[in-house]
Amino acid sequence: MKLKIKMLTLMISCISIASWGGEQRGKKINNIIVKNQKDKKRIYFRGAPKLINKIIFETSLDSTIYRPDFCKWDKSGNVYVMDYSTFYIHKFSLVNGTNNYTHTYFGNGKGKGPGEFVNPTDFDIYNDNIYITDPSNGCIEKYSIKGEYLERITLNNNIIPQKIEMLDGKILVTGQRYNGKELFYFYSYDGDFIEGFGDYIDRTNLNNGVYHDHDIIRISYNSFCYMPYYLGFMGFYRDGNLQFVRTTIDGLKEVKSVQKEVVKGLYVTKIEKDFETAAESTCNSEYLLLKAVDIKNDKNYFDLYDINSLEYIKSINGLLPDIYSFSLNGNFLAAIDNNNLYIYDLGKILK
Repeated sequence: MKLKIKMLTLMISCISIASWGGEQRGKKINNIIVKNQKDKKRIYFRGAPKLINKIIFETSLDSTIYRPDFCKWDKSGNVYVMDYSTFYIHKFSLVNGTNNYTHTYFGNGKGKGPGEFVNPTDFDIYNDNIYITDPSNGCIEKYSIKGEYLERITLNNNIIPQKIEMLDGKILVTGQRYNGKELFYFYSYDGDFIEGFGDYIDRTNLNNGVYHDHDIIRISYNSFCYMPYYLGFMGFYRDGNLQFVRTTIDGLKEVKSVQKEVVKGLYVTKIEKDFETAAESTCNSEYLLLKAVDIKNDKNYFDLYDINSLEYIKSINGLLPDIYSFSLNGNFLAAIDNNNLYIYDLGKILK
């Protein structure tokens, strides 16, 4: 009897270990293992971030920001916001822990000339310079953080930049058009092509346009994270090589193509996008912060992950749901909605 009990216990233990191991290994996609998160549901930090500053764009500034877009810190503690109606870049120099700030703005505005914009799609700050992609002008425009226009960088090899991150000695680029080959490209700071790399992780979505909806974020001088908005996974790359892939807390998502009748007898194919697993992202030296959006049920989540393993830590309560662009600088979070710039202190909850 004791032997039978021991054997039964051993069998149960083996089954539990096998199940746990399978859960950790996750799903295999295109010969790549996508690791699952250990947690299956969100766990929230106690307390909420402290709001230490709110700047109203319409009444607080000498030049109104009508359509705020992008929100980035520089290493000196200044925050930059672009106005998508005028394409001026607004700089807020803040004093930590107080409501004091100075405001300036700069840029060459709309157009196709040097330093001008038609449809900017990404904004990065690196080594005291600002880099902004504009696929409609087919270039990257470069300003200094002091507001000086420096140069237009045009990429050779016929790549039109959509997303960029500045790495050590290289520009990381994703292109506007899908070519069926590489996901990413390395260029020199002068725009000279170095190499293309990166296979498509989920090939089931190659032809429905989902891969155009993504973000990339610099982790260190030679590593970055790739995040499709709707597919529920994150890819960690170092020196141009994929290290691992992990799901977000919401798990892998399927994006379906459906036929919809726009007028009688005329059908078009549309993509059902009900859930954004990585609608917006930012990071500091320890954490990756993602905003997830349940479009169907009108819910927003702010989820924190370990920057090196991409393991889910906890979620944050108390951030305004309508903020759509944000940036971490240590424990401080700058965030914008349609009307305001908010500065939060996350120090207490992160401790």
